[in-house]
Amino acid sequence: MIRYEVPIFLVQNEARDYVLARPSLSQSTAIDEWMKSKYLAWIEDHIGEPTDFVTNTERMYFDISFDDDAFADAFLKKMGGKVH
Repeated sequence: MIRYEVPIFLVQNEARDYVLARPSLSQSTAIDEWMKSKYLAWIEDHIGEPTDFVTNTERMYFDISFDDDAFADAFLKKMGGKVH
């Protein structure tokens, strides 16, 4: 499993704007949706399908796992993160 912490400038700008534009959603739901639309979609298109993608909306990170080690290596090279 790889943990990726969302850069603070994205939280302060993009995530905040996403939450404010969706007043009918809770902050947690909106941030989860934002992480999935921003990161998960890109990962699936450019690296491969993960076996697991779990967001933590309080601490602003997600954990991701791949069955294929080549996908995990590609993620680490392109995005960074820490292996857990």
